[in-house]
Amino acid sequence: MEVKNSTIAIAIAAVCVVVLLAALAGQAGLLALGAVTMPTLLAAFGLWSRDGTSVRTCIWLGAFWAAFLCLLALGFYLHRPEEPLALIGGFPAGTTILVYGMPPLGISFGLLYGVAFDDEVLPEDKQREFLSRFVKQ
Repeated sequence: MEVKNSTIAIAIAAVCVVVLLAALAGQAGLLALGAVTMPTLLAAFGLWSRDGTSVRTCIWLGAFWAAFLCLLALGFYLHRPEEPLALIGGFPAGTTILVYGMPPLGISFGLLYGVAFDDEVLPEDKQREFLSRFVKQ
């Protein structure tokens, strides 16, 4: 199945509208879902805008998005203002997910970018072309 840039661009625009409406309506769950989905869609847009994107990178991107959504759901599940305050690691239980769970995922996304850079972002042939075009010898 071929995914075209216009399809992903329309999805990004739709997520932007949903996120804006969720923020205006005070829907924290939709706002958080959109905030997690937006970088994933932008990364997908960048990957599909060029030829030769590996399936492995797309699987990692999907796994990254799914892990973020699971942590987000767990954070909402643990946030129970009607019950007595439960502290984990010095933070309320729902906030603990944001403080201790989300940063490793962000770091892993950066590591994935670094590992996949040579294969996905700037392959050797494009790198040589770039260097010959823009670097003075």
